[in-house]
Amino acid sequence: MHDHFEVIPFLTKTLESGQTGRVYITGDNVEWCLDITDGRVIFAAHSLQYLNTLETTLPSLGYEALLPIYWRLTQLEVYKRQIDQTGLEALNWTSKIVGALVQYNLLETKQAGEILAQLAEDAVEALLGLEKATVVWHPFPKELWYTTIYGTEITALVNHLSGRLKAWQSLGDLICSPYQRPYCESPDDLYKLARQGGLPQRMLESLVRLMQGASIRQLAQTVKQDDTKLAQLLYPYIKQRAIKLWPPLPPLNRLPWLPIKQQQPESVTDAVSKPADITVINKPSETLTTGDTTHPESKVIAANNTVSEKKSTTDTWSSNENESESSASGNNNLQNNGSGSLRSKHLIICIDDSKAMLEKIESYLDPDYFELKTIMDPVKAISKICVRKPSLILMDISMPSISGNSLCSILKRSYMFKDVPIIMISSNSGALNKAKAEVSGAAGYLEKPFSKEQLMQLLDTYLNLNPIE
Repeated sequence: MHDHFEVIPFLTKTLESGQTGRVYITGDNVEWCLDITDGRVIFAAHSLQYLNTLETTLPSLGYEALLPIYWRLTQLEVYKRQIDQTGLEALNWTSKIVGALVQYNLLETKQAGEILAQLAEDAVEALLGLEKATVVWHPFPKELWYTTIYGTEITALVNHLSGRLKAWQSLGDLICSPYQRPYCESPDDLYKLARQGGLPQRMLESLVRLMQGASIRQLAQTVKQDDTKLAQLLYPYIKQRAIKLWPPLPPLNRLPWLPIKQQQPESVTDAVSKPADITVINKPSETLTTGDTTHPESKVIAANNTVSEKKSTTDTWSSNENESESSASGNNNLQNNGSGSLRSKHLIICIDDSKAMLEKIESYLDPDYFELKTIMDPVKAISKICVRKPSLILMDISMPSISGNSLCSILKRSYMFKDVPIIMISSNSGALNKAKAEVSGAAGYLEKPFSKEQLMQLLDTYLNLNPIE
């Protein structure tokens, strides 16, 4: 029994015992799986890692060119993550995808080992704040593709995580999770604190532009910085309330808070730390199954798809838009087709700094079949994209405040837009331009000038328009 269920003593005890096998750790809301052999962790995952961890891990290790292939794999039935998967099926999803990249000779085994090690560290760090759990040991599985990978020595992992834990605990009165999302309501107040906070104004401006709903960890990966160091840089501004924190997006809010020495802020949680409740079970002779525990993910996904606002058929989100206008009542995106039944419209978001281009696209789209939202200033209005999940996004590549490729990459890091097709629009039809768009996560490319027929053909490709035409 410990004051808290902490992964550090758990891993240290595992190392001292020399125990080898697959261990399942089940908390209130999340499951973990660790494969341990000869004092090394060769695989670790938690049941929420499928959301966006791989698509941020690949670029951080220099494998950004694999992102288009990764996204294509996730669309194939054999690799698609099913919301009703639980237990081993859900936990092994990341290793299944990395294994496919090895199988298709896109990664060498050593490179795959780097990726699995990064994923393992991410999964094990998420254990740090777990206060109660059931720990079940199983025999080490046979015929795993990654058994030849050396993995990470538990001693090295313990030392590394101990250092990270101290860094997080020094910020724990305000920051409880790397998935909290910083935002700035008043940039003017932020710039007044630039000297006090220690960040140059230019860097602050860049961070504010990137903050649009991104978590601390996502921001850190975007600027190629360690997330604890970025959190330390943001801390003075958070303390002065020039930067505020949204909670993690569901279902990532189900991950345990980082363990802290100070009292947690009331705005984040009112929970009081309590002694751990840990049950350890050894099952040396049982066969592993894929349904060890129940994972209530389908309810979360359904809740995330709920639309709580009604908007007009065509609405422009610009930098000077009045908030009262954006919430004005309008017709629902369910339209009566004249026969008494309701027909669902496709919600299209178009991001372009050219008013003429937005008006042209609007003229091409039949309001009986499409609901169009237009954005002229993506940096200031991007947060409104998250209000409603669109069917498809049309985006200009060349914009003054942020490039379309950069914005596409930011959106694709969020699980909310993982399956939303993003079509890049550009007058440059060069192969390099198209390749950059593909690497950023774009599903297609539309060359200017284009006709109504070309636009409709592209929409039909990604939205299957036949049922509503």
